[in-house]
Parts: sequence; structure tokens; C-alpha cells
Amino acid sequence: MSSWSRGGAILAASAVGLVAPVAVAQEAVAIRHVPARCFAADAHPTLQACLTPPGAVSRVRVRFRSERGRPWYFVDMAPEGGCYVATLPRPLPSAGRVLYSIEAVSRASRESRTEEFAPRVERDAAACGGEAAPSVASASVVVRSDDASAPAVPAGFASPGHASLKPVLIGAAVLAAGGAAVAALAGGKGTDPMDADNDHDGFSVRAGDCDDGNAAVHPGGDVLFTVDFAFAGTTACAARNPQQQAYRVTNNSCAAVALQGLQVSLTLGGTCSGGQAYTVPLEATQVAAGSTAVVRRGAPAGAVAPLCCQSYPCAAGTCTAALQYALATSAGTKTVTQSYAISDPSGRDCPICGTIDTDETGREVAPMSDGHACLAGLHPY
Repeated sequence: MSSWSRGGAILAASAVGLVAPVAVAQEAVAIRHVPARCFAADAHPTLQACLTPPGAVSRVRVRFRSERGRPWYFVDMAPEGGCYVATLPRPLPSAGRVLYSIEAVSRASRESRTEEFAPRVERDAAACGGEAAPSVASASVVVRSDDASAPAVPAGFASPGHASLKPVLIGAAVLAAGGAAVAALAGGKGTDPMDADNDHDGFSVRAGDCDDGNAAVHPGGDVLFTVDFAFAGTTACAARNPQQQAYRVTNNSCAAVALQGLQVSLTLGGTCSGGQAYTVPLEATQVAAGSTAVVRRGAPAGAVAPLCCQSYPCAAGTCTAALQYALATSAGTKTVTQSYAISDPSGRDCPICGTIDTDETGREVAPMSDGHACLAGLHPY
């Protein structure tokens, strides 16, 4: 069984299918490649390809971009151990997926190309669940693009100042990272990429921009808290939640944001009255710079009712529910509000308390003062 070891990871070629190239002509070389399934955002992914016949190759490269970017970029593959290896820039957690293919040109100028692969990007190798591609902690990478309008830093990848990329070749310009002067092959003056503002957000890499391919992300960027609500508009009291409620935080700053707690306040109105406040647990303790994370999920769709009733008859008519979700973070408290209505025209549409969950944590519901109004569970979603 043949295997390849690089950066502490081993890929067994016989354990997965080898990828057949898309051959352009009979004289094109054949490409054997084990597709990557997951890239860790804390390292530089490495890719390997073996070509047949090896002596007939004049150029091998990886064509890549993140799903967030439009221009395609290239890195050359170098001979190693009878095959070819390339190291990519370090992807950011916000990249989503990295699209790539491997291209080879024979000495007879015949081109071969693999199909396009789309490994996902996770925060680290552990989050890849055993599918992490081989990687190295640091590397010097030369990145090229045939698109003259392509930003110097590919969208979804760390900038030269953060990824240890030394020269970055974009079109006809050689950009020397790390503070050195820029030499344009066509002549003229250039700009140190550390001082460039590729996404036009007012911040350069030197000024602390951690994602210079995304204008929304920069030092002091907004931290956004949003909720995909389980109930909206007017819902029947006999209905169940049509979707799972999801709580998301988008961190557009260049520093990790700590999550300190989520407080929910509920006020009933209309034919119901009363209110409750409670704290609910979170699935995450922080959100990385330039990334979005689901920090809590409510009950699965179809699992809970909006209200319950202590005993029939309930208060016939329409109750209103007004909620405030206050998320305490290291960037301040972020608040989301919601309101919806619950209809019970007969006074018997609401389920009797205890017959269906209105509280995903299973806590007791508190009786209302009159004992007959529709009651809200402590946490219906």
C-alpha cells in the first residue's frame, strides 16, 4: 500500500478512490490525486498529485479560490518523492469551502485537469472530524492570478501579514510581503501589500485588517446577533413550531468575541397577561474573528406549542407575545426583539399544560393568576 506523509498526516492512496483526469488529448498526462475533504483554518493545506508519465510534464499547478471570491488563483506544484506537492495559503474560517482543481501541461503542450473539488473549511483539524487534509503550520507561498483585477489577497484566505506569504505574484506585479518594496515587472512604482486596502474598508493589513478580501470585516467591525424565529405573524395555539429557532453571531471584528450569557424576557398581552424572564444556555463560548457561528438551537421543528392552558376553557381570543433576547458579549450586549400573536377562538385550541412541551428544558410552567388563561412555557423554543 502506498502512502504519503507530510506535516504529520498520512494519506493512504489505496484507501480512497484515485481521481481520473479530464484528458484534453491523447498525449496529455494522467493525474492521480486523493481529493481533500476538509481544510483546517489554522494551517496551510498541502496537496499532492502523481503524474504519468512523470518525465513528460512541463508544468503542474493548483487552481483555487474560496466560494466567497470570484477570481481564480494558482500555486505551482513542485516535485517531491516522485510526485508533485503544493502548499496553499491559510484559509479563513469564513471561507466556507475552497474550490480547487489540479492542472498539468505536458511537454507537448497538452493539458489535463482534474474535476473541481470543494473541501469545507473548519476552525482546526479536530473540527474536520478525521477528514483534515495534510497541512503545515507555516509556509512561504507564491500566489498567481491570470485576472489583472484580482485582489492581492484571495477572498477567504489570510493576508500575507498573517499567513507568512512572502512573494505574492498577481498578474504582472511581484508583491514582496513583509514590508519590502514592490517591483512591478512592467516597471513603475508599487505599493507594499501590507499597506494596500484591497477591500476598500479603510484598513490595510498593517493597520490590523484580518480579512482584506472582505469589506465587512475589519478592526472594530460590527458584532451582529440574529435569530431565526420559530414562530412569526399569527399562529394557531394548536400549531407546533414550523422550524427550529437558531441564534447566530456574526463577528466582523478582528478580535475573538466572548459570549457571556443569553437572557430572554417574555411579556404576554391581548387575552393573556403576565411575563417571565430566564437565562438559556449557549452552545459556544466565543466567536472567532471574521466568522459566523450558530450559538444556540431551539427545539426541533414540530416539537413544541406556542402556549399551553392550565384548564379548559382557556381565554378565548388572541394572545400576544413580545420577546427580547439580550446576548451579553465582550463587545457589549446585543439585543433582538420579536412579537407574534397566538389565536384560540374557541378557548379549547391550546393544549393542556403537561400534554406537550412548551419548554424544551422540561421545567414547570408557572400558573397564571386566573388559572384559565393560556400560559407560556418558560422556554417554548
